[in-house]
Amino acid sequence: MLAANRLLRLAESRNSRSLQLHFISNNTRKAVNQVKPSKVKYEYVDPDEVERLDYYVPGGYHPVQIGDEFHVGRYVIVHKLGFGRSATTWLAEDKQNNRLVALKISKAESAERTIHESQVLTRLGQAKSQLSGKAIVQTLLDSFSFLGPNGSHQCLVLDAARINIDEAKEAAYHRLLHLLPSRAIASQLILGVQFVHSQGIVHGGMS
Repeated sequence: MLAANRLLRLAESRNSRSLQLHFISNNTRKAVNQVKPSKVKYEYVDPDEVERLDYYVPGGYHPVQIGDEFHVGRYVIVHKLGFGRSATTWLAEDKQNNRLVALKISKAESAERTIHESQVLTRLGQAKSQLSGKAIVQTLLDSFSFLGPNGSHQCLVLDAARINIDEAKEAAYHRLLHLLPSRAIASQLILGVQFVHSQGIVHGGMS
């Protein structure tokens, strides 16, 4: 009789554990079924459209994040605009003048070259000229240097430009610009080059 009671209690205990496991399993299954798909969308990024991470080394790019502040908090980074061989460019809010500007932050190894660029832009900005192309040339608003983990960097503060020609072509049908915008772009380029040449300066780049 005693053995029978023990067997009965053992069976009841096993049934109880089985019911508990079944309950847990069902609840877990319901929880899994209730998980909603993420609303975050990821897009493929062409490697040619971003700078190489291994350039963030001593002598290279300065690491920048959205919300970073520069020049004693005057400029606050709000968006990334692009990059080049010698610098990265960021959209920033100028807290002092309540406007958007572009910050071109040089590689540490390119700081001297960027100083020369700032001298050229300063010279063009101060030029006394009646040529209409002067208004087309980018304006240097401010410049400063700072020390980062990869060295000393030079920063140029410029007017925030609009869409570039390559992006305009991408947005156009079959990558072809309409005749009137094409003529306007060509005429502005000619006027800008005329003004730059009038000051004894020649642009040596490809764009």
